Amino acid sequence: MKKNYSNMHSKKLAAYSTLAGCFMLAGNEANAQIVYVDIPDVELEMPADTTPSIYELDMDSDGNTDFLFQVGSITGGLWWSFGRVFGSVSTSDYAFGNTLNRVIGYEGEFVYYASALESDAPVDEDAEFLTYRLGFLVSIYSENTYGPFADVMDKYLGVRFTIDGEPHFGWIRLDVEVSPIVVRIKDYGYSSVAGEEIMSGLKEASTALHDFELDNISVYSSENTVHVHLKEVLEKASVCVYNAAGQIVFKDVLDETSKYIQLTDASGIYTVQIVSNGAVYNKSVSIF
Repeated sequence: MKKNYSNMHSKKLAAYSTLAGCFMLAGNEANAQIVYVDIPDVELEMPADTTPSIYELDMDSDGNTDFLFQVGSITGGLWWSFGRVFGSVSTSDYAFGNTLNRVIGYEGEFVYYASALESDAPVDEDAEFLTYRLGFLVSIYSENTYGPFADVMDKYLGVRFTIDGEPHFGWIRLDVEVSPIVVRIKDYGYSSVAGEEIMSGLKEASTALHDFELDNISVYSSENTVHVHLKEVLEKASVCVYNAAGQIVFKDVLDETSKYIQLTDASGIYTVQIVSNGAVYNKSVSIF
């Protein structure tokens, strides 16, 4: 699935975490946790004039733009065109970027380029992040093509951004075409632990989470209500309910043995997730 974004009217896609919501809610340990977000493909195409196509990516869904992708042309055609990314917090300052949001890259002869990482490349504090906060993915000048992302599929952009003032490392998977330039943003991931290294393309934590013993917990649905029953109160427990699109529709601390969650918005299949001290329980239920 793809969506086209052009000119300055792009809208943010909601970024849905499949795990972080419940982990952070009740003070659970977040060691080695990976937040992986699979968004519908965003496709930035070359505009017909000099007004660039843009896409604003909010990595952690806090309402602030972390990285701004741009495809455009200085001349209004292919002769001098580019695809680039800014470390940014709003469209008003994208020309300068944000000192805390950066991409891994290097200084070229004339511009700064973002590096096209292979999978399993380390993204951490020792990586070569551009202090300029702007990285070109690809550029075309006259008939010459420049940049490490030129005509590549499934390469990774290594990124650094902040959550509550703390640095977090992540990756963004891209396809890039040239003649004309098309930038496709496919998915991304980041470590929920401040300062923690992540390998590009990593979708799950290297240390697997352990599961609950199934006889300790019961989850089922009745009409529009989800029933959660525990044999005993769990330590640092939280419960989240996700819809089929991966959006959190309910989250709360789970500090009792029974909880009743009413879902009145829409019928469908939902996933109930309970987290306690690193243990994870998932159960699909139907609401009618």
